[in-house]
Amino acid sequence: MAAAAVLAWSGTVFAATTGTGQGTGLRATASVAGVGLGVPLGDTGLRTAPADFNNSQSTVDAQVTAGSLLNVTAGVVSGATQSALALNQVSSTGGVTNLNLSLVNADIIPLSLLKVTADAVSSNATVVCSGGSPVATGSTTITNLKVTGPLGLNVPVTINPTGPTVVNVAGVATLTINEQTAIPSGLVVNALHLEINVLNINADVVIGHSRASMPDCAAAAGSVTISVPNINASNQGAVPVQGLCTYGGGTVTITSDPAIAPVTAACTPAGTYSVNANATSLANGNVTFTATQDTATASTTVTKATTARLPTVTVDTPATPISYANQGSYGPITGTCSETGQPVAVKVGTVDVPGVSCLASGTWTTGPTPLNLTTLPDGPVLITASQTDINGRTGSGSATVNKDATPPVVTIVTAPAINATNAGSYTTSGGCTTGDSNVNVSFNGGVATAASCTGGHWTLSGANLSTLPDGTVNILATQSDAFTNTSSASRAVPKDTTPPVVTVMAPATIDASNQANYTVSGTCTTGDGQVSVNIGSFATVAPCAGGNWTVTGANVGGLPQGAVTITASQTDAAGNTGTGTGSTNKTTAGNGDTTPPTVTVVAPPIGPSNQGSYSPSGTCTAGDGPVTVTIGSPPHQVTVTATCSGQGTWTAPPSDVSHLPQGQVIVTGTQTDAAGNTGTGSATTTKSTPGAVAVPVPVGGLWAALALLATGVLGLRRRRQAAA
Repeated sequence: MAAAAVLAWSGTVFAATTGTGQGTGLRATASVAGVGLGVPLGDTGLRTAPADFNNSQSTVDAQVTAGSLLNVTAGVVSGATQSALALNQVSSTGGVTNLNLSLVNADIIPLSLLKVTADAVSSNATVVCSGGSPVATGSTTITNLKVTGPLGLNVPVTINPTGPTVVNVAGVATLTINEQTAIPSGLVVNALHLEINVLNINADVVIGHSRASMPDCAAAAGSVTISVPNINASNQGAVPVQGLCTYGGGTVTITSDPAIAPVTAACTPAGTYSVNANATSLANGNVTFTATQDTATASTTVTKATTARLPTVTVDTPATPISYANQGSYGPITGTCSETGQPVAVKVGTVDVPGVSCLASGTWTTGPTPLNLTTLPDGPVLITASQTDINGRTGSGSATVNKDATPPVVTIVTAPAINATNAGSYTTSGGCTTGDSNVNVSFNGGVATAASCTGGHWTLSGANLSTLPDGTVNILATQSDAFTNTSSASRAVPKDTTPPVVTVMAPATIDASNQANYTVSGTCTTGDGQVSVNIGSFATVAPCAGGNWTVTGANVGGLPQGAVTITASQTDAAGNTGTGTGSTNKTTAGNGDTTPPTVTVVAPPIGPSNQGSYSPSGTCTAGDGPVTVTIGSPPHQVTVTATCSGQGTWTAPPSDVSHLPQGQVIVTGTQTDAAGNTGTGSATTTKSTPGAVAVPVPVGGLWAALALLATGVLGLRRRRQAAA
């Protein structure tokens, strides 16, 4: 089905001097409590002429999600825009194939609230210059559109062929087809516009966005071009002359030197002309043809040779190299030829191109069907073209184009949590492809900073992230090569610049009655891990429960008589540390134990099979209390407590260490006896897997999913992307 509309049309056309255009395949936004999500795919960006532009972008196997609420998938998402100011035209297109959009597939309701599918959706916005004014036309094409609402009920859609079609789906969403909006000197066309409003949750999805405008089309004179093939015995009676012209600028007159009878041609609304000239009266040799329209002229010189000769074939060297983005739809490739109407054998590397013929203009082209060159290896690609005349004589030509379809490989290896210590001068690093430009690093979509790629590594130091709000910070690293192949990596890290708040309640005096079973307590910040407590030289840990911590049964008889300082500290997941202190007195003399416990550590390698339940072990001194086990180094570490058995051994409880970075990992075991003597042992192992990034997974039914979205938990996934 298709829908189209024309805004205006009037008389004489002048030449344009400025133009803008943009084509976008898919744009999805959602806004909840000030949190926004923007996902433009297949987006050319807003282009401005002069100079004339011809830009296209595409994404293959695209997917955009917002938690479990909104899911959009498409086979190909593409946008294109081009300007030809001499032809008074700016045109943009945007669209997708194999569209599948669903809203809320919840556990308690087996069907989506809304589902929209289509084989293809596309829009077009075109502006031409007519009578000194821009004239805009827009159209929408949708193939096999299906809309279902809540409970899977079909929603009938009748397309308005001349204007927008608005469909309300059970109060859940508004679907607008062929949405056309006039802008200054142009037009914006949205093929399919979905506005979602559920429980004050707003989402907006546009499929097929096209924009074109021509702010000034009356200031410059027109222009004309000319193309003429070489003259031979077969075409001399009707030499094809054609070219571009300014529509509305008058008749195009063709003359030559040596002279033939002048011929004229009308300039079509498409800005082209075509006419045949009789050159039989001319002698063999060079002939200069001139096209004149109003005050604009263009000339070309060709050769007349009516005696027997080999066909002449050339290949134009392509201006655009073959890259990952365009290798599946490359072209067109062009050239010249002498045998009008005869086949031209074209080969690009090992790929044969069928159906190419010599046109009346003395040229050949592989268009309009794009070429699939994905099977060709990277490197120089030879293009050959040959033509055989009716007498069996063959002429050929060739050109070379380079192919590089291997995108850079960029990774993020080191991205610690952001805390009060490092927020003002943050460092992140990773891997990259040497020789493929700098790595551009951005935080939460801000302005990217270039990091040099040296020896396959990049490091960005000194980034000031103090102005970013606490929460999740998204790091994006992107690298492009000289062939516009682009690769990116992302990492989500927490930002928390608020240290825990820890206090020590007024401790009791240590005397003979309590020194073997001493108790001390205080407050702490719930959720920020356990509390490390030092009573003089006696060290232990206490869990933080309900905002309080307590140490009981501490044997501090080994402490010397006199003042005792009690320190409690707590370190959160981001590495912020809060500390509280207290003081008391010990009225009894120390028992004289100065021998620290003996601790050893056995740390097996960390890999895919055990990183989710890692459990080191070792030996300890029986009777000297528990062993504190630390796996990794700040800010990436896990701390647990293991019991020292009566046989002098300890085994740590299984811990998830998948988030630790790849490489060396230090495992430390610490044991403190009743006299405050501390023994420590450590071992170094290797983690073979990269650090994992935790992704929250929504749970519950429909209303739980809606509540999750309302708190700003949104997910975005992109599969393979290719840009040209």
